[in-house]
Amino acid sequence: MTDFSSLKIAVIGTGSVGRRHAQNLLALGVKSLVLCSENRGGGDYLGELRALPLVNRYDAILDGDYDAVVIANSTDRHVDYAIRAVQRNANVYLEKPAGISAAQVAGLLEVNHKQKKVVAVGYQHRFNPLLVKAREIYRSGALGQIVSVSCTMGEYLPNYHPNEDYRKGYAAKEDLGGGVMRTQIHDVNYLRWICGDLALLCAHGGKTSTLEIDVEDNVTALLKTPGGVGVSLHMDYLQKKPYRILEIAGIEGGIRWSYHDNVLKHWDGAGTATNYGQEGGLNRNQLFLDCMADFLRCVQGNGSPRSDLSDGLADMRLVDQIRSSIGFPR
Repeated sequence: MTDFSSLKIAVIGTGSVGRRHAQNLLALGVKSLVLCSENRGGGDYLGELRALPLVNRYDAILDGDYDAVVIANSTDRHVDYAIRAVQRNANVYLEKPAGISAAQVAGLLEVNHKQKKVVAVGYQHRFNPLLVKAREIYRSGALGQIVSVSCTMGEYLPNYHPNEDYRKGYAAKEDLGGGVMRTQIHDVNYLRWICGDLALLCAHGGKTSTLEIDVEDNVTALLKTPGGVGVSLHMDYLQKKPYRILEIAGIEGGIRWSYHDNVLKHWDGAGTATNYGQEGGLNRNQLFLDCMADFLRCVQGNGSPRSDLSDGLADMRLVDQIRSSIGFPR
């Protein structure tokens, strides 16, 4: 394993994802790690992380000469905090989505053109071995002419963090960067990663449930690939049983990936099927570990992130277009 022990890193935000990143950084061998919590402070909720230094002002981090900061606070703060970090010569791991809008993210990208720091966006699904395999099959041409692509995800918002009031979280609030499109932007990201840039044809959806939120809870969009293939994308906050499926059909075969079953099925033109993965066998945290390790290697000068700021910008441009087409923000 690569030695990351000499890196000095700060994690901004101590919600569930911030705590996960801190635990993973320790597991990856980082020795100098500091937490920053401007809203929640310390307490028993930090668990084993209570032993780490904890500060309550981001300015104190910026004054600390860190190799990298992990920004895991609410979406509305991502870009501002990232800009301030790169301007102080720190590399940035930025939780998804990269910002509240494409215009915001473009501003960060412009600043970083001058600073030239490593800025990775936390798209851990790019490290899912089955999605990597799906992309390999798609791009190899093994499926022949592509006929259709369909991506569906759904998960009940109140179940995201069962011990928290969903109405108070960023995912439920427009001004904090919520809504299913931004909160679950992973699906937009991996579709673009596999199929290339996508153009919006039309979309339908909005806020149709009784959830106490002011953002969209379901969206169905029709997109097209650079080659003109139709892509159906559905995302919602409503399905009680979590669901995330990708299906691609070609004249010489097809693939079907189920995230929750951890299975990728590939069949050829004769109908002969090959299954990859093992049902129920996904180690979800390994995706986060791999994504973070990729970032740390880049901080040490070894290549570019698998998911970088240009991806975050392209994803947000598409999300903005879809949300605008269904009347958000209102």
